[in-house]
Amino acid sequence: MGKIFAAVILIFLVYAYISDFTDSDNIPYSIKGIDVYVVDKGEDKTIKVNEIYTSYFDSDTALKTCKLEAETYASTKDLGMWSYHCCTVTPGNDCVTKIK
Repeated sequence: MGKIFAAVILIFLVYAYISDFTDSDNIPYSIKGIDVYVVDKGEDKTIKVNEIYTSYFDSDTALKTCKLEAETYASTKDLGMWSYHCCTVTPGNDCVTKIK
Protein backbone atom coordinates (compact mmCIF):
# COMPACT_ATOMS: atom_id res chain seq x y z
CA MET A 1 0.00 0.00 0.00
CA GLY A 2 2.84 2.40 0.84
CA LYS A 3 4.46 1.98 -2.60
CA ILE A 4 1.20 2.73 -4.39
CA PHE A 5 0.68 5.87 -2.31
CA ALA A 6 4.24 7.01 -3.00
CA ALA A 7 3.78 6.38 -6.73
CA VAL A 8 0.54 8.40 -6.80
CA ILE A 9 2.20 11.29 -4.98
CA LEU A 10 5.18 11.19 -7.34
CA ILE A 11 2.93 11.22 -10.40
CA PHE A 12 0.98 14.16 -8.99
CA LEU A 13 4.15 16.14 -8.26
CA VAL A 14 5.55 15.54 -11.74
CA TYR A 15 2.23 16.56 -13.30
CA ALA A 16 2.04 19.69 -11.15
CA TYR A 17 5.56 20.66 -12.22
CA ILE A 18 5.01 20.25 -15.94
CA SER A 19 1.57 21.85 -15.91
CA ASP A 20 0.71 25.41 -14.99
CA PHE A 21 -1.01 24.79 -11.64
CA THR A 22 -1.15 28.03 -9.71
CA ASP A 23 -1.59 28.96 -6.08
CA SER A 24 -4.25 31.35 -4.77
CA ASP A 25 -2.14 34.34 -5.92
CA ASN A 26 -1.90 32.93 -9.49
CA ILE A 27 1.78 32.09 -9.09
CA PRO A 28 2.53 28.86 -10.97
CA TYR A 29 4.20 26.19 -8.85
CA SER A 30 6.54 25.50 -11.77
CA ILE A 31 7.64 29.15 -12.11
CA LYS A 32 11.17 29.61 -13.39
CA GLY A 33 11.18 33.35 -13.83
CA ILE A 34 9.37 36.66 -14.10
CA ASP A 35 9.57 38.99 -17.09
CA VAL A 36 9.37 42.73 -16.39
CA TYR A 37 7.34 44.84 -18.81
CA VAL A 38 6.80 48.60 -18.86
CA VAL A 39 3.90 50.02 -20.84
CA ASP A 40 4.71 53.45 -22.24
CA LYS A 41 1.22 54.92 -22.55
CA GLY A 42 2.49 58.02 -24.36
CA GLU A 43 3.94 55.91 -27.20
CA ASP A 44 1.36 53.12 -26.80
CA LYS A 45 4.00 50.39 -26.66
CA THR A 46 5.12 47.66 -24.29
CA ILE A 47 8.82 47.24 -23.53
CA LYS A 48 10.38 44.12 -22.04
CA VAL A 49 12.77 45.50 -19.45
CA ASN A 50 14.32 42.42 -17.87
CA GLU A 51 14.05 38.72 -17.00
CA ILE A 52 14.30 37.72 -13.34
CA TYR A 53 15.15 34.09 -12.69
CA THR A 54 13.37 32.71 -9.64
CA SER A 55 11.64 29.72 -8.11
CA TYR A 56 8.25 29.38 -6.48
CA PHE A 57 9.76 29.87 -3.03
CA ASP A 58 11.41 33.19 -3.99
CA SER A 59 8.56 34.55 -6.10
CA ASP A 60 7.54 37.24 -3.56
CA THR A 61 11.02 38.76 -3.70
CA ALA A 62 11.05 38.52 -7.50
CA LEU A 63 7.71 40.35 -7.74
CA LYS A 64 9.03 43.17 -5.55
CA THR A 65 12.13 43.33 -7.77
CA CYS A 66 9.91 43.45 -10.86
CA LYS A 67 8.10 46.51 -9.53
CA LEU A 68 11.37 48.22 -8.57
CA GLU A 69 12.94 47.55 -11.98
CA ALA A 70 9.85 48.90 -13.76
CA GLU A 71 9.90 52.06 -11.63
CA THR A 72 13.63 52.51 -12.25
CA TYR A 73 13.24 52.05 -16.01
CA ALA A 74 10.35 54.52 -16.21
CA SER A 75 12.30 57.07 -14.18
CA THR A 76 15.49 56.61 -16.20
CA LYS A 77 13.62 56.99 -19.50
CA ASP A 78 11.61 59.92 -18.07
CA LEU A 79 8.29 58.35 -19.00
CA GLY A 80 5.34 60.51 -18.04
CA MET A 81 2.47 58.09 -18.44
CA TRP A 82 3.35 54.49 -17.82
CA SER A 83 2.35 51.28 -16.11
CA TYR A 84 3.95 47.88 -15.69
CA HIS A 85 3.18 44.22 -15.37
CA CYS A 86 5.12 41.12 -14.43
CA CYS A 87 4.66 37.91 -16.40
CA THR A 88 5.31 34.59 -14.73
CA VAL A 89 7.39 32.22 -16.86
CA THR A 90 7.27 28.42 -16.64
CA PRO A 91 9.24 25.77 -18.55
CA GLY A 92 6.50 25.54 -21.19
CA ASN A 93 5.07 29.07 -21.35
CA ASP A 94 6.38 32.62 -21.46
CA CYS A 95 3.49 34.43 -19.81
CA VAL A 96 1.30 32.22 -17.71
CA THR A 97 -0.09 35.03 -15.56
CA LYS A 98 0.24 38.80 -15.63
CA ILE A 99 0.71 40.30 -12.18
CA LYS A 100 0.87 43.94 -11.22
